[in-house]
Amino acid sequence: NGGGGGGGRYSYIDQATRDVLSPLALPLGRLTPDDVSAICGLIAAWGKRRTRHGALTVERLLKRVVDDMNAGNADVRVTTRMYTMAIDAWAKVGGEESARRAQAIHEGMVRQYRETGDPN
Repeated sequence: NGGGGGGGRYSYIDQATRDVLSPLALPLGRLTPDDVSAICGLIAAWGKRRTRHGALTVERLLKRVVDDMNAGNADVRVTTRMYTMAIDAWAKVGGEESARRAQAIHEGMVRQYRETGDPN
């Protein structure tokens, strides 16, 4: 996926993303705050790519943290910053699909706030 022109920087991001999304490497409900911090960095890196693949990957990373929280992991939380980086990733891609996906992410953020009352 990171082949051609991206150099080592992208291969590291690709591998780190695979590791984070692997249920074998990081079982659901087992993320630590350090894992979430690393995921935040990956979200930022993928969001800068301005591609559909990058935005989809950002969405998958965000979902990984949401799923962990929903599995009862009280040690992690999804932040507003993570949601806005995901919305921004789609905004950088542009088009109708991007607008729909960004809206769905925003609705997820609002739903989380209503369920948890956590403004962060």
